[in-house]
Amino acid sequence: MPIVSALTIVNTASADTLMQTILGNGVTIVNGSASITGAGTQSGTYSGGDATLGDISPADTGIILSTGNVSSFTNAGDGTSTDTNLVTGRTTNYDGAGDADLDAASGQTTVDAVVLSAERPVS
Repeated sequence: MPIVSALTIVNTASADTLMQTILGNGVTIVNGSASITGAGTQSGTYSGGDATLGDISPADTGIILSTGNVSSFTNAGDGTSTDTNLVTGRTTNYDGAGDADLDAASGQTTVDAVVLSAERPVS
């Protein structure tokens, strides 16, 4: 796995902000319909993906949804290490519920699910 630098992540984004970030300009959702489940640190927006992660990043900006703490995505938590793949026993346990749709898709029982959803206007 590649060694990466810490990615700039903001984990205070609202469900509306997360949706607009992932959908982009020109795509509308029903006002007030965006919602997210899970702990506040399980979702966030990121920037600088291209410079920080290179080909690993799907875009320069975007969102991260995680069963753990999104700020740990490219930081092992020790403040200096930038390879999270070398940290053994890395976990954030929120004791949260899973998601039935994810259970069905994976064939496993999931835990600590974070689910982002919204409604599109009927045309």
